[in-house]
Amino acid sequence: MKSPLPLLPLILFTCASQADTGYWLDLGWDSQYVSEGRDNIGRGGVWWGGAAVSVDSLTAYATLARADSEFFSEWNIGLEYELPLGDDWRGSVGYQRVEIVADEPFSDNEWFASLAWWLEPRLVPVVAYTYSSDSAGYFVELSLYSHWQLTESLELTPFVTQGLDYQYMTELHSGRNHLQWGVKAIWTLDDGWSTTLQLAHSEAQGDVILDDEEGDLNFISLHLSRDF
Repeated sequence: MKSPLPLLPLILFTCASQADTGYWLDLGWDSQYVSEGRDNIGRGGVWWGGAAVSVDSLTAYATLARADSEFFSEWNIGLEYELPLGDDWRGSVGYQRVEIVADEPFSDNEWFASLAWWLEPRLVPVVAYTYSSDSAGYFVELSLYSHWQLTESLELTPFVTQGLDYQYMTELHSGRNHLQWGVKAIWTLDDGWSTTLQLAHSEAQGDVILDDEEGDLNFISLHLSRDF
């Protein structure tokens, strides 16, 4: 499939020309680039930059990750559509192109979907699904979030996530991949700005134990973002 990278300026221009639009900007740093229970870089942390434009239920976005101690950059560019499911349910489907510039370059096309039940903010179950065309496999995350509004400007969100790998990362094993838990603290600032601090632990299971010598991981994330 042809990369949609050249289409991004057209997508963003089309979205921005509409009457009701929303914009999002993000800049952050992670002490390790952890996903699917693995450290994707191996040494040092990673800087993140992202932008998105939303029109009604459709969002076009682009994120860039750049390692601070290794030769590694990653682009994620995609479209996401929010499903009209009512007040208590939140769901979306989407597509993204992944382009990695490193000693071993990599490209992929991914389709994803998520579903969350918001009947009670103190206990929000979420199911997330990602399919990779490169590996012809999929990854599932089963999560529970608990949202606590401690003050007008501070929200604390403990969470736990069970990752399940089905030939997405490796063909060595299908099933439990990792168990991750942690807490997010979100400070709402003036003029639409917010700061997010996350502390997390990832426990190696199944695929990660067989495929990765690092095992369990501890990492932090700090991001500054704005909606306008």
